[in-house]
Amino acid sequence: MSRGDQNNDHDSHEDDWSDFDFSTVRSERDSLVQSIGRANVLKIIFTGLIGGMFVWLLRLAIQNWVMSPVFCRTYDTATICANADITSFIIALIIVGLITLAILLRNRTYQPTLTAVATFVSFFALWEILEQQNVAVAIVASAFLTMLLLLIISLLATIRKMFVSIVMIAIFVLMFWFIVSI
Repeated sequence: MSRGDQNNDHDSHEDDWSDFDFSTVRSERDSLVQSIGRANVLKIIFTGLIGGMFVWLLRLAIQNWVMSPVFCRTYDTATICANADITSFIIALIIVGLITLAILLRNRTYQPTLTAVATFVSFFALWEILEQQNVAVAIVASAFLTMLLLLIISLLATIRKMFVSIVMIAIFVLMFWFIVSI
């Protein structure tokens, strides 16, 4: 058999698709967003509600049981005592943010670190609004707004292109800070 005959014989076998299983071929394109699922959405909502409530409760506990008793005794610590409310809020925000991150990791939320960090950076902007409210209103507003922020940022984090996701989240956080500062 000549070399040309071998090539022609080989080519004819390449076009034979009779034994190929076409059911294994994916014909649809990948979605631009990762699917979250109803169960994960409910977990995110619950985590946001509980996390937002605990930020404010932990802030009050730290302020009343740690900051005031420890730092409001002498004149040397007067500046710490004067800023005990914001300092305790920041400490509570960091603690609850880390716990929320652990819960998001456990629940296998898509992009949990990005979601938790962006949510609690956004939440820090709410200090100006929430500090003026009474305790009950602040706890309810904190829980609801944290849930809303966590849910929106989680949805933005599901964008498969990481750069686009980060840019969209950054724009949302900046817009949120701007709206809250008005």
